[in-house]
Amino acid sequence: MSTIKQERGAKILAKYKAIEIATGKTISLKRILKEAGYSLSTQKQGVRITKNQGFREELAKYETDFVPMMEKLMAKTLKALDEKDFNETTFRDARDLLDSLNKNIRLLKDLSTENLAMKAEIDLDNMTLEDAERIINEQLGKGK
Repeated sequence: MSTIKQERGAKILAKYKAIEIATGKTISLKRILKEAGYSLSTQKQGVRITKNQGFREELAKYETDFVPMMEKLMAKTLKALDEKDFNETTFRDARDLLDSLNKNIRLLKDLSTENLAMKAEIDLDNMTLEDAERIINEQLGKGK
């Protein structure tokens, strides 16, 4: 069972995730918890709050809205990377977007956002698009 603050916090987090997807503007978890009515000391423990079962249950209610939207954006970004010759800055922005989408999809699906088994260094200079797609799919649990 979730509390009123958990319900409010999950709803606000989902709203800001939609804004982040649309604009790229990130809102801090501390700000989200403040807006939900959490005390200052609790705001400083944001990760602990979001890992709470009640909060996760509330956040799961928004999965159906945001995960498909993020997966479509991820596919569109991968397609654009495959079809265009990006300069280094644009490629870095696209890579950062893919990283953020991957993390947020995993968060909304209640999956780990840190894969301890994937701590090997990745040579981005010599990585092909197929390598990047394989890694992303593995991170999303879509196979190897």
